[in-house]
Amino acid sequence: MTTHRELDILGFGPSAISQTNQCFAQNHKTTDQWFKSVRDDFATHRGMWLSTDDRIRQSLLQDLYGRGTVDKLSLERAHSIIFDQYFEDELDRLMELSQLGMIELDKDQIRLTEPLGRLLVRVVASVFDKYLPRDAYLKGLSPEQASRVG
Repeated sequence: MTTHRELDILGFGPSAISQTNQCFAQNHKTTDQWFKSVRDDFATHRGMWLSTDDRIRQSLLQDLYGRGTVDKLSLERAHSIIFDQYFEDELDRLMELSQLGMIELDKDQIRLTEPLGRLLVRVVASVFDKYLPRDAYLKGLSPEQASRVG
């Protein structure tokens, strides 16, 4: 994550992540795999083209991780969405995290609490990650799932 979301980021070395507005890619995770891939072909292990939905969620997560706050109106303007409709399912799940003291919700913002929400930002972020199981924010990930993430 970076506070300069307009920048393209090129990652070099094992497990490095590169990202542009259109795609992201991750290099092989271990040094041995990375060296072999660089010698034989290409260091990138996986990647994907980002859909419009991916970019909306990426923007939200950037704000959550970088500032600890999601400004609904800013996202609405930037992506031509109605936040509460677009993220209706996620807002329902966030109510549980609000009750646990990780976030504060109001009509305009989602804010991580101090220190609990900041410490558990990945739990809050998992609510918005469409590639994780729907209940990952409560149950965590199985070892098989965790090895594929990040």
